Amino acid sequence: MKSFIYILLIVCFNIQNNYSQWILQTSGVTGYLWSVFFVDTSEGFCVGENGTILKTTDGGTIWNSMYCPINENLLDIFFVDSSIGYIVGNSGTILETTNGGESWNAQTSGTTNALFSVYFNDENNGTTVGSYGGLILRTTDGGNSWIPQISGTLIYLYDISFYNINNGITVGEGGTILMTTNSGINWVQQTSGITEHLHAVSFANSDVVFAVGENGIIIKSTDSGISWTPQVSGTNEVLFDIAMFDVNIGLAIGTNGTIIKTTDSGQSWQSQTSGTNVELFGVHLSSNFKFTVVGGNGTILHTSNGGLTLIEENTDIPINQYLLLQNYPNPFNPSTRISFYTPKTTNIIITIYDVLGNEITTLLDKEIKAGSYEINFNSATSNKRLTSGIYYYILQAGNYIQTKKMVLLK
Repeated sequence: MKSFIYILLIVCFNIQNNYSQWILQTSGVTGYLWSVFFVDTSEGFCVGENGTILKTTDGGTIWNSMYCPINENLLDIFFVDSSIGYIVGNSGTILETTNGGESWNAQTSGTTNALFSVYFNDENNGTTVGSYGGLILRTTDGGNSWIPQISGTLIYLYDISFYNINNGITVGEGGTILMTTNSGINWVQQTSGITEHLHAVSFANSDVVFAVGENGIIIKSTDSGISWTPQVSGTNEVLFDIAMFDVNIGLAIGTNGTIIKTTDSGQSWQSQTSGTNVELFGVHLSSNFKFTVVGGNGTILHTSNGGLTLIEENTDIPINQYLLLQNYPNPFNPSTRISFYTPKTTNIIITIYDVLGNEITTLLDKEIKAGSYEINFNSATSNKRLTSGIYYYILQAGNYIQTKKMVLLK
C-alpha cells in the first residue's frame, strides 16, 4: 500500500492550493499606509500619509476613515489595550486615544524630528524612536511628558520592540542595534555584524529575536540580542517589517510586494504570492493566525489562516472519518502543534478551553477541503494570561465533536 501521496511542507499563504492566500482589502485611500495594529481579531487600525487613520471592526473587510487632528504623515501605531493607543509620525507627532480610537489628541513630544516607531509596555511606560541624533523619547506617565534618553548614537532609529518592561531593542541605520535591560533608561550598542540599515525588530520569545533590513538582510539572536547571526532570506528586496508568531513561525515583508515566511525559526524562508508589487511597510498578526499587511497605494492585504499547514496525506487514515490527533509536543511551552484530518470539505472549528470551560481562543473557524492539516497554538500570544495546567482543544465539524487534553508547563 502506498503510504504517502505527496508532501507539502509549507502552504500557508500559497495560492497554488486554495487553502491559504492573501486577499486585497478595500481601504478607500490611495496614499501610503505605514503601520497596522489589531486590538483583537475584529478591531484594527492602520495609519499613513497626510493624517490617514483607518479603523475596522470586522477583521479587516471594511475600513472606515477616522478624524485626525493633524495633517502629518503617521508612521506607527500601537495599542496598550482596547481603549488606549498611540500614533507617532513626522514633525515629532504623538497622538493618544483613550476611547478606542474614536478621537485622538496631540501630545507634546518636545521634538520636531520624525518619530518612526512607538512601543508601550503598559498604560504608563512607553518609548518612541526616530530621526537625527539617535532620538529616543521615554514616558512613565502615559505620554503626559516625554523625556529624551541618551542613545549613544547620532543615526536614525527605525523600530523599537520590548519583550517585557525591562528588556527592549531598537534598530536603525548602518546595522545599528541598541539594547536596554532597564526599561530604556540606558541603551548599550550591540555588534550586528552588518552595515545595511535595519528597519524592524521582533521578539519571538525572551531569547530569540529577529531583525530585518536592506538587501534582504535577516539577522537572528538567540541570547536576547547580545550576539547576531545572518540568515538566508532568499531575496534582495528591502525588508521593512517582521512579525514573529512564535520561535518558529514568522513573516517578513518589503519592496515589490515581498512576503516571505519561516516555519523553522529562520533556517529557511519561503516566498509567498502577495498579488501586488507595491512596497509593503507594516505587518501585524492576531492571536488566531490572522495576518494583515499594509503598504503603498492604500494597499491592505489579509490572510485568515496563517500557521495552517497542509501536511503528509496518509492513505491509511480512514477516508470517511474525522480525526483529531494528540498535540506535539505535550507538555509544551509556549507553543505546540495540533494535527487533524477531515474526510470532506466542511467548516472546521478548533477551540482552546481551560479546565473551567472558559474559552481561551479559536484557532480555526474556516471551510477547508478534505485532507490532513497541522495548526499551531502559541500560549504566549493569547489575549489571556495562561498559567501552567491542563487545557482542552476541541474540533467541531457540523455535529461531530472531538476533544483532547494538553498540558502547558512553564
